[in-house]
Amino acid sequence: MRTLVVGAVAVGVALLAAPMAAAAGPDQLSFRFEPFDVPGSAGTQVNGINNAGVFEGSFTDGSGQHGFIDGHGRLVRFDFPGTTGVTQAFAIDNAGDVTGVYTDAAGAFHGFERTSAGTIRALPSPPGAGAGAGQGTFPAGITDAGQIVGFFVGADGVAHGYAQSPAGRFTAIDAPGAGRAAGQGTFVFSVNDAGVICGGYVAASGQEFGFVDRDGQFTSVNDPAAEQSASGGTIADGFARGVTVGAFVDRQGNELGYALSGGRFVTVADPQGAAPLGTVITATNSELVLSGFYTDSNGADHGFIAVPRGRG
Repeated sequence: MRTLVVGAVAVGVALLAAPMAAAAGPDQLSFRFEPFDVPGSAGTQVNGINNAGVFEGSFTDGSGQHGFIDGHGRLVRFDFPGTTGVTQAFAIDNAGDVTGVYTDAAGAFHGFERTSAGTIRALPSPPGAGAGAGQGTFPAGITDAGQIVGFFVGADGVAHGYAQSPAGRFTAIDAPGAGRAAGQGTFVFSVNDAGVICGGYVAASGQEFGFVDRDGQFTSVNDPAAEQSASGGTIADGFARGVTVGAFVDRQGNELGYALSGGRFVTVADPQGAAPLGTVITATNSELVLSGFYTDSNGADHGFIAVPRGRG
């Protein structure tokens, strides 16, 4: 199924830091979608938003993929120093620090962290990360305390999740049921400040399932509207206050977002998203403002911010 396609690798990322004075069920949620495109770009993906409303992501132009940060109309474009390939921002904390990926000359992926002051440093790779094209390390979430989570793809093509402590210590994360063949494994997409980790795993059958990991206790997530085969599946992108958000591919091949609360799935989708590519929800902040992107009928991506109705 979907997620963010970076080079030849599908990567998904999203965070829900939910938020209302009283937790609202997804049936109460309705959003106004506001498009955002980096000026002059051929495609834009908004991948994260913090509690101050600063959002980040990537855009494509004639020279490749680049990262961006937009804080209340102040747009900053950036690339990892020295790369001529991909730079893509995946997550942002409340201080404005960003984590994401860049590619080297061999097409392998590496992580970076960009501070709010604009300093960019390479992140270490966990043991086992591959060095070939489409392999490597994908940091996909960051907490205010400096914990980073993500996944790596080894030389065998299998993905494994990881958490990196602020001191640099790596902990492996492998979801029960994850397959062990190339293209399978565990994909970690987010962490919230309470330490709840979300992601997806591809089973030996080829089908993808979401998961929520609370201190090593895994709960599988499978939207019943998803295509129950290797051509479909569900991922979990974020969790807060008992609500899980993510994406699924339905039986018609449409990619859609969802919110899950109390065992009930409710679809969340930008009405401008053209089937079968549709909507990708990537993150939310403490006001339940969502970030993401939709794909138009020409196959071009457009970023969006989705504001809960009745909240300005």
